[in-house]
Order: sequence, then C-alpha cells, then structure tokens
Amino acid sequence: MKKVILAIIGMAALSAPSDAGLFDFESLATGNIGGFALTDGGVTGTFSASSATAHQVQDLGTNAPAGWLSRTLLPELFNANHTFVTFNVGLTLVAFQFGDFGSDDDFMHLRAFDSSNVLVGSADVFYATSQTIPGNVGNIAVTTSGGPIMSIELWEDGQGGTNDIYIDNMRFDAVPEPATMAALALGVGALIRRRKKA
Repeated sequence: MKKVILAIIGMAALSAPSDAGLFDFESLATGNIGGFALTDGGVTGTFSASSATAHQVQDLGTNAPAGWLSRTLLPELFNANHTFVTFNVGLTLVAFQFGDFGSDDDFMHLRAFDSSNVLVGSADVFYATSQTIPGNVGNIAVTTSGGPIMSIELWEDGQGGTNDIYIDNMRFDAVPEPATMAALALGVGALIRRRKKA
C-alpha cells in the first residue's frame, strides 16, 4: 500500500510543471530584438516594451559577471520606457540580477500585478556610480502580497542621463498546481493513517 501511495505522489509530481524556473536569455540571438517569449519549468514569459525601441541581447564577454554565461538582456529601461513581462501561470516570486558600467547612479524598479492588473508587489534597488559589472551585481526580487503574479513591469531611472542596465538570470517560483497539492495531501494523509494503525 505504501509503495502504491508513493508511486501516485511521484506521478503527480512528475506530471506537474516545475515550481521554479530561470530565464537566462541563452536561447536568444545577439542583436536587436522586439517582443519575445521564453519558457522554462512550464512557465512562459512574454516580453514586450512600451515603445517601438527594441530590446537588445548582448554578449558582454569578459565584462560579464560570473554566472551570466554568453547572453544578457539590455531591456528598454530608460525612465519613461518600461519593459513588461506577462506569464501564462501564476507566480509567487520573480527575481533577477542587474548591473551597469558605473557612469551614473541608478534605481532599478520592479512591479508585480495579478490577473486583474492590481499591484501585488514592488521593489526598488539603488545601484551607485561606484558599482560596476562584472564586480558588482545588483539583485531585485518581488513576492506577492495578494493573488498570484501574472505580469511584471520593470524600468531604470538613470540619475545622470540615459544609462543602460543589463539584466540576467530572471528566476521565478510558480504557484503549485491544486491537483498536485491535493495528491500530495492525500498521500501524506494516507501514510499518517497507516502509521497510526500500525
């Protein structure tokens, strides 16, 4: 009986999308790019911009921070121009790394919204002129204070003019599927009842 329950739990876990994922931009070709979509762990993120200005995918070479591999995204981040990402499933967390080459002070802004476009989380991180990549990598994260995160908006305020901020390693946690949670709860409950009888 115990083996059967464990097998059911295992199948439920394998059939469900992974709860965590990463967009590292490695599948994108370098150069200008408009809207695009990335998928990992059952989560698809569709990237778009607030104007016709294209995003850029760049290879920073030896200037890339450790762990950024060969592709990094230069989003549309200048003040009024924002980048948007919509998700096909609800998330509980979105986080990414960022940095630039230190020409001015910057603020990275991140906002998260539910399916009704209601704000459910926000974060703002300061990146000083004295910080430069590859040595200094900023981290920004947002978790939901309400419903699942279905979209995010991100932008940068350059304090000394138009200044690019590169981003990479966008991590996210998906809301566990109800069916998976129910199967796991039933399995655990059965195991507890069986142990009590023994």
